[in-house]
Amino acid sequence: MVNASDDGKFPNWATQAGILEALVPGYPKLAGEMQKFPEMNMFRQFGALNARNLIKRINGNSNLYAKDYFHLAQSYVEGNGAQWNLILQIRPKLKEYNETLVQQNVIQNIGKPSKYDSEDIRNFIFLPNGMNGPFTGTDKYLWGHPDKPGYEAGDFIALKPRAREHQFSHFVATYAVHLLSWFRWSKNEGEVLYTDGTILEITYWLTGFVASMVPIISIKVLQGIYTLSGRIGAIAAFNLLIAVCMQTFTEAKRSEVFAVVAVFTAVQVVFVGQALNDVQEVNPAAALMFNTTCQC
Repeated sequence: MVNASDDGKFPNWATQAGILEALVPGYPKLAGEMQKFPEMNMFRQFGALNARNLIKRINGNSNLYAKDYFHLAQSYVEGNGAQWNLILQIRPKLKEYNETLVQQNVIQNIGKPSKYDSEDIRNFIFLPNGMNGPFTGTDKYLWGHPDKPGYEAGDFIALKPRAREHQFSHFVATYAVHLLSWFRWSKNEGEVLYTDGTILEITYWLTGFVASMVPIISIKVLQGIYTLSGRIGAIAAFNLLIAVCMQTFTEAKRSEVFAVVAVFTAVQVVFVGQALNDVQEVNPAAALMFNTTCQC
């Protein structure tokens, strides 16, 4: 079903906005919004009903298994085909049970919708600039309500969940993206959208900048410290910084963090040793002061 505009003409079908405007508020318009934003394709998995279905199938198969064991013992004595007939009854039920079990495994591993996609679909359903609350039946609060936390079903899965990048990208996509609205060229009123690709591209550039600057900064700082204890303290601080950066800006494993920190430490130690040799060659008095101060 579609709506005509006030002048009796239908909206422009060549654009997504025109198509969405043409749809009747309710399931048609909600489906159109889900088509426009695939991350909003979130549906209930009905975990309790599926679990109950599996439990009942387990009960039925258990009864057949008990009968199978009984007929196995009887067939050995009587030589009849009762056990074979029972196996023929078990096969389709066991196949249905296995298929249901595999389906549930697949469903349980589908990603969950993000908090902000859930908020977007609730705002679209209830706010005036969306559909203004068209549902009146049991599905009224199916996706929740913007002003009533906890009304949603709680067992939603997303057909296209957002990719879970490192913590920094998640932070930018969640909070810092609002700051980008200050840098847009057009100040027209309306909805401002930033795609995941735009956010990830920004964070990739920032990650590269941090990765290139931390080693240079560490060398510059170590160059200005003339005591061994001070340099060891600076090395420890930069090791902590590089570990935090890896946890924040990358998806590195723990073993990879240890390896990178060890290599980074070795580079700093080599620089400290080389710097000490340079001081001894250029200024023996300064080298003597360094050794006297360090007591190493």
